[in-house]
Amino acid sequence: SYEWRLRRPDGNVRILATTATPALLGAGRVVIGIHRDVTDEREMQAQVEASNLAVHALIAGASSLVASLNTEKIVAAVAEQAARLVDAEFVVFLEKASGVERFRCRHIEGAASGILVGEQLSREETAFFGQLPRSGARHSLPLLADGQELGMLVVALREEGRTFNWNELALLDALGAMGAAALRTSHLVAGLRGAEQRYAILFDHVPTPVLLY
Repeated sequence: SYEWRLRRPDGNVRILATTATPALLGAGRVVIGIHRDVTDEREMQAQVEASNLAVHALIAGASSLVASLNTEKIVAAVAEQAARLVDAEFVVFLEKASGVERFRCRHIEGAASGILVGEQLSREETAFFGQLPRSGARHSLPLLADGQELGMLVVALREEGRTFNWNELALLDALGAMGAAALRTSHLVAGLRGAEQRYAILFDHVPTPVLLY
């Protein structure tokens, strides 16, 4: 079988698909030829392929744009600034695991012995931070974005007997909002990459669509 183009008297070009099949007819051999006009089918196929490319470019572009906002650098900067602004003995940046009541340590600033980056803790186990070496008060700030808890920022003061003042709490709230936005960005990147993979599975590996008419 093969395809060829036919220019009609009015100048319109049509695409024909021809299939030739040998057969026996009586005492002789013949070739049965079938011609199909596949112009509309090929035009639809080209539109689908163009649409696929456009969606790929859109998803890849969005993923690259969001990924350029380096989540790890923002997380580290939030913890570093929190420690500096309140003279903290330590700051622990925790990310909540999706769908479960567990938190993963993403960053530690200062002397927070007894916990490692990457370690996971339950909500109850985060109370362990109260037993870490420290002199001043401790503040646990939920990291919220779009009404969802994405993590927690735990800050322990260095100075013995000192408590957080209102100005420090306001600054920590602002830093917490930045930290929550960083985690939200991280989740968005993961979602975009997952969408790109699912799109590839659904559309890139299916047979070329055929129109029946």
